[in-house]
Amino acid sequence: MRVPNAEMLALCDALEAAQQRIAELEAREKRTLKVCEGNMELWDRLITELENRKPVAPESWKLVPIVPTDEMMCAARRADDVHHDTIYEAMIAAAPALENE
Repeated sequence: MRVPNAEMLALCDALEAAQQRIAELEAREKRTLKVCEGNMELWDRLITELENRKPVAPESWKLVPIVPTDEMMCAARRADDVHHDTIYEAMIAAAPALENE
């Protein structure tokens, strides 16, 4: 089968355009991968930094367990008076401290 010259030229032009588009997409992919790799390094550093941070309570605050410890419950029972604020203060005083407190 013989292809007319005009059709052959059109096919060659289409092939050349397709090859150029493939090269553009490959170059774009390489740039995207480079950016993603840079972002992954940044994310890794941020995650490491966050994992190594110790929780810090604002001044006059204390971080306490969600569920009171046995020591906290004993302190509540031993509180001198039945007012809630006294019991609460006794429980907070008995709460375990963080290493940096």
